[in-house]
Amino acid sequence: MKFIIRVAFTVIFLVLTGLQIRAQESKGNLTKAQRKAEKLQAKQKDRDKKAKVKGEKRHLQLQDKKTRKRMKKHRKKVDKHYPGKPSSYFYIKPELPDHLIANL
Repeated sequence: MKFIIRVAFTVIFLVLTGLQIRAQESKGNLTKAQRKAEKLQAKQKDRDKKAKVKGEKRHLQLQDKKTRKRMKKHRKKVDKHYPGKPSSYFYIKPELPDHLIANL
């Protein structure tokens, strides 16, 4: 009788261990998908950064010489007074919360 109980517990233990190994294998597949998604996001971020640089360059090309000089002067002034800040002359409008937009 003791032998049968011991064998039963051993079998149950081995089955549960096998199920646990299977669960860990399926988690590995999820991490592959997550890595793939992160890789796609990184590529998209690179594309966005390149498009922004290209857009800024195009914007400068469209300006006349006086305007480019004025922009350069302003950028130097910003760099001098705010050394840690980016010296971009493109203003990014912050998002307003919904409760403030409703009151406008």
